[in-house]
Amino acid sequence: MKGLLLVVVVSLGLSQGAKLPEKWKQCPPGDGWLDCLREAVEFAITTTAKEGLPSFGVPMLDPMHFDTLLIDQSTGPVSIKLEFKDIDVTGMKDLIVNNIKGDWKEWHFDGVIPPPLSLTGGYVIQGKVLALPIVGDGKCNLTFHDFKWSPINVKFKEETKKGKRHLLIDDISLNPETSLLEMDFQNLFNGDKMLGKQMNIFLNENWPEIFGELKPAISKAFGTAYKDVGNRILSKLTAEQVTQM
Repeated sequence: MKGLLLVVVVSLGLSQGAKLPEKWKQCPPGDGWLDCLREAVEFAITTTAKEGLPSFGVPMLDPMHFDTLLIDQSTGPVSIKLEFKDIDVTGMKDLIVNNIKGDWKEWHFDGVIPPPLSLTGGYVIQGKVLALPIVGDGKCNLTFHDFKWSPINVKFKEETKKGKRHLLIDDISLNPETSLLEMDFQNLFNGDKMLGKQMNIFLNENWPEIFGELKPAISKAFGTAYKDVGNRILSKLTAEQVTQM
């Protein structure tokens, strides 16, 4: 899996022995540092999404691939267990970073993807949506319009291993927003085309309520994934390497 934080970590400047791509901007402390950093992070994310970063072992970020993504919502109007399998998320290459602020205790980001953000792959679902039962196993496509994380809050912590200090991610909270969610779940109700069609219509007509109920689960799932990716990188760097600009 790949994610936003991986690129953010790389873009902030590493050790003297690590080389950033020549076109990437580095931002020394001083006036305009946050504006410079916003531009640098956006450029790093979008170019890595398109090209990857082989020297750091980073593949392309667009599409992002998840082997599995579980949303387990046991209470409320939308009470479902939804597992996505072998899914690709496309749209990271179009990310716009509106602002970035904070210090090395906590960071805050706003990220917007104006073109649709798409999630495609397999799924298994069982439960109830607004009192209606739902069950299915097949392919799916979810399209988020004007998608944004507003904000992404990242808290850091320090750990010492083998005498070296490391800056790791302690917690990530995400607030997803979208102007429209379009859903297409194939093979609902064991392939009953009539019931499947009606359920997809129902889901799309009631997308705001469904998205609102699923936001906490979506935030938790993606936050866990991004934390894991970020710490895979941070654990290989000392705290001094990460915070030097």
